[in-house]
Amino acid sequence: LASVDEVANMALLKERRKRRLPFVCRIGYIFLIHTVLLTFLTAATKAIVQQQQQQNAAAAAAAADVDPLATYVHSLSDPDTFLDESSPQSQALQWIRMNYVPDDLVSNNKTPYLLQHYVLAVLYYGLDGPNSWMRTDRWLWNETSVCEWYTSTYHHHSHQPSLSHTYNHNEEKNNIFVSDESTLCNDRGLLQILDLSSNRLVGTLPTEIGLLSNHLKRINLQHNDLHGTIPTELSQLSGLHYLGLDHNALEGDIPSSLGELGQLTDLILHSNHLEGSIPEELCTLLKQNDDTWEDYTDVEKDFMTIMADCLSGRVSCDCACECV
Repeated sequence: LASVDEVANMALLKERRKRRLPFVCRIGYIFLIHTVLLTFLTAATKAIVQQQQQQNAAAAAAAADVDPLATYVHSLSDPDTFLDESSPQSQALQWIRMNYVPDDLVSNNKTPYLLQHYVLAVLYYGLDGPNSWMRTDRWLWNETSVCEWYTSTYHHHSHQPSLSHTYNHNEEKNNIFVSDESTLCNDRGLLQILDLSSNRLVGTLPTEIGLLSNHLKRINLQHNDLHGTIPTELSQLSGLHYLGLDHNALEGDIPSSLGELGQLTDLILHSNHLEGSIPEELCTLLKQNDDTWEDYTDVEKDFMTIMADCLSGRVSCDCACECV
């Protein structure tokens, strides 16, 4: 009887195994099919995304081929920024189209003004000019020179500025201009002063600001709501004398590239969220500036000034900074 039971059990086990095998196989087949489909779908999605990117790039290139304005403007900013029609760069390009025609690029004497208009339009859209700025008088108006656009420098001291209007007073150091900085623009219509202080600018400073003319001597953007980091591209403005970025929400390190601004006399950075130390390059520039004027006792000239948040310990300075 025992042997009969064993034979019966063995037969039963074999039968169960036969039934279980198809089930296991089906599970395996389903898993395999799922894996193959998932791999195929991933590859197909990636291919579609790449194809779309290529189409966008081709469309942008095709548009640039027939639109010299777009070709030129695309060379000034990251090309990817123009894929978003709402980006400051795209909005600035659309505004440029309303004020320039392709033939303007044939004449080299118009290119500096196109560049200046584009950069200022990027600043306007990038720092929420349409919604936040307290004053936007004449900004982006057609048929007006940038020398007539609103600037904080003249808001408290005079009527509508003109190329011949001058401004000089000794009320405080931050507002003193030397003679060649007494107009917003030089005699060629290129900006010497960009002052939008206390005007509710909101956002991150666009890197395009570094494309402004080397005739630019003064940038004053204090008392606004600028955040993000200080663009290293500011070091391209070789003629800059004054850079005022205090009373904002800027963060990160102070760029060492600012030490390349050989004519800089005032760097005002306090009342921000900047960290780290004053770069050695700036300390070297400060020392060189001071040494240059040591022998000129008969000339009234302020030594270079660097103002930073070193009293709080947020920023450290190993040279003659003015700590706030």
